[in-house]
Amino acid sequence: MQENIDRIQQYWESVGKSACPDDVVRDMSIDEIVQRLPKESSVLDLGCGNGYCTFKFAETHIKSIIGADYSQTSVDQAINISSLYQDSTKEKIDFKQNDALDLSFSDSTFDAVITIRCLINVGDNENQLKALKEIHRVLKPGGIYLMCENTTSGLHNINQARALSGLSEIKTRWHNNYIDENLFFPVSNKLFNTIEESHFASTYYLVSRVVNAWICSENNSEPKYEDEINKMASKLPTAGEFSPMRLYVLKKK
Repeated sequence: MQENIDRIQQYWESVGKSACPDDVVRDMSIDEIVQRLPKESSVLDLGCGNGYCTFKFAETHIKSIIGADYSQTSVDQAINISSLYQDSTKEKIDFKQNDALDLSFSDSTFDAVITIRCLINVGDNENQLKALKEIHRVLKPGGIYLMCENTTSGLHNINQARALSGLSEIKTRWHNNYIDENLFFPVSNKLFNTIEESHFASTYYLVSRVVNAWICSENNSEPKYEDEINKMASKLPTAGEFSPMRLYVLKKK
């Protein structure tokens, strides 16, 4: 197990960037999270990568934010990028190398914690729960955990739609372990109240991973994340449960 964790860490050290390869859904997730961030809050952006999302959050109504990642390469990139931002934004931010399984922060430090595709990169189900307990520990009583992660049921749903369209199955990458809700939430429910479950990217995934993918297959071309039809789909109202990525709003008990 430790060998695989080390491989994951080495992988992110080598790429030194955010875990999400799809810029469209990344930006959708930022918008969803910003709407739910408490005003004047102290925030931990866990698994911040090169800080792209962290800077977006810092430009809002929050008081302060720490971007934490176990990739020192990513943290160094984020610190270097800070010089490009206005003082009013970068003064809110601090970047630190940190391990989601053993956070260096004291108990009850933050009003809110954010993860975007972080827990799916910490290893097996046991490690995901360990990270969840660390998030619970560093949140203040009544604090909010904004968990934007990929789930096994969401992947199953989009693959069913692809199968009906004659498309191949989307497989998880070797370094990802999607959240199994049947294993995760019995533990989560002891620590948090689930305030909201948002399928914000469902329509987007149905259009981008099925409709556009089918059109491209008929035209013998490769679908691209930045295709115009995908950008259009990101503006449509959400419907169904076709997105692996979901936003859970959890409140610390």
